[in-house]
Amino acid sequence: DLLVASPATVSRCGMVYMEPEQLGLRPLWDSWVRGWTVGGYYHQEVTDEGPPFELSEEEQVHLTALYDWLVEPSMACLRRNCKEMSPTGDANLLTSLLGLLRCLLTAAIPGKHDADPEDGGSRQKQLECCFLFALFWSTGATSDAAGRAKYSLFVREVMENVDVIDEKYGGVATALAVRKWTKPDYTEDATGFIGQVECPLPDTGDLQDWCYLPREGTWTNWIDTLDKFAIDEEAEFSTIMVPTACTAQLSYMCRTLLTHGLRPLVCGPTGTGKSVSVVKCVTSELDQAKFKPIQLGFSAKTSAHMTQDIIDGNLSKRRKGMFGPPMGQTAVIFVDDMNMPEVETYGAQPPIELLRQLVDFGGYYDLKEKSWVTIVDTVMCCAMGPPGGGRNGTTPRFLRHFSLLCVDSFDDDTLTLIFSTIVKAYFTRGYSGDVCQQAGNVVTATMRTYREAMKGLLPTPSKSHYTFNLRDFSRVVQGVLLQEPSEDFSTKPGVMRLWTHEALRVFGDRLTDDTDRQWMCAHAATMCKEVFKCDFQSEFEHIRPSDETETGDRKSVV
Repeated sequence: DLLVASPATVSRCGMVYMEPEQLGLRPLWDSWVRGWTVGGYYHQEVTDEGPPFELSEEEQVHLTALYDWLVEPSMACLRRNCKEMSPTGDANLLTSLLGLLRCLLTAAIPGKHDADPEDGGSRQKQLECCFLFALFWSTGATSDAAGRAKYSLFVREVMENVDVIDEKYGGVATALAVRKWTKPDYTEDATGFIGQVECPLPDTGDLQDWCYLPREGTWTNWIDTLDKFAIDEEAEFSTIMVPTACTAQLSYMCRTLLTHGLRPLVCGPTGTGKSVSVVKCVTSELDQAKFKPIQLGFSAKTSAHMTQDIIDGNLSKRRKGMFGPPMGQTAVIFVDDMNMPEVETYGAQPPIELLRQLVDFGGYYDLKEKSWVTIVDTVMCCAMGPPGGGRNGTTPRFLRHFSLLCVDSFDDDTLTLIFSTIVKAYFTRGYSGDVCQQAGNVVTATMRTYREAMKGLLPTPSKSHYTFNLRDFSRVVQGVLLQEPSEDFSTKPGVMRLWTHEALRVFGDRLTDDTDRQWMCAHAATMCKEVFKCDFQSEFEHIRPSDETETGDRKSVV
């Protein structure tokens, strides 16, 4: 890491450093779009099938006009108004945009530039919609939910009238001036582009709530892309994953990127299901005859030697100095908790540096024979939590190879959908009618307890373990569902008492002082009264100590 290197060391490396701001993003864009234009370098490779798609000169000009219109303003809005879960560079975001755009155009306008698409509308419509979708899922997919709302509002207003940047977004306008961005003048535009797209965007929700389907040529809400879901009666609680808009997004993006040799990186807080979604995509949604999954889980003590042994153990020898999956397959290396390895003295994380060498140079050194080993037919995908709280920041030299997809904590509607589906499915397995009617109350009470605990029970130096996440929510529900149908568990008060017990075990047992315990017991009593419509004191009267008063500490009651 040159951060701790002296100028003499840097000079011996023979490096010429140029700031990214001096080069700008335009050379990356021009190189890519010219390469896919008729006669470009992507078309000069001799293959039997030819390039997946090609652009005409007019389409190259049209795409460049879209770039000049939206890319720089959207990045400036991201930097000024949004908070990223993991830091990115402008070149990284543009590379992600170009990679996703290639995937979409391959499906939207395959073949020659003069061939009309079979479905989905005109080529211009396909170009515009594919570009916009790639823009939203590159420059707009790295922030949290609040940032996405700000980003969506900004992009919609700019698409309506580009002058709104100067009128309403002074900070973004200043950032664009530093970037030397020039506002397009459509009165004198020689490209024929007038600042409007052929297929307008949906008006509701965030821009990331909509999926563009190239073959149909329509914008569709992610919820509408989900298949009908039914829980298997024999399924265990820990194996159930209820489809949501978030799972649909991760599944589509990971599947699209991996099948085209690109690398997704999913970032999000604990308990959002990011690892489960990626594992499901890698192990079941991808064609297992063509893709071989290799799973790694990093921890603070993971070493580069351990990482290399796991990867080598899942690959076979092709010939001397070359390893890879079985012929005809592509190995998908999935790394969970990617940013967990401990940082060494000089700032590096050895397991990540090994992976970076694999991505950068296509291999690494055999530690026994001290010779170079080339790894072929592999693609990598990762999942990690936001830096902080035991997770370390990762070098941009490694992150630049990935398309960052961020997952924020679920909102109340999503959590209600997930757990109501599970609880209702379980309560139909021989439980009484009174118990079945309490499915919604169990979820509502757990939701309110989870939100109140996150708001009122904050971590301090003496209570550093006061950190709650969706796994705590899940443990309460799972504890309730462990109760089998019986005569003792057939009424609403029985459900209420069981829920109170599980909530106090998951949330209450973590509390360290009497003030917090009293708050938790008072909250449980409130949930019993407001949600379950039961009286807390009378339902637990049979276990109340004889010397306790009505206003005494409820902890002994529960």
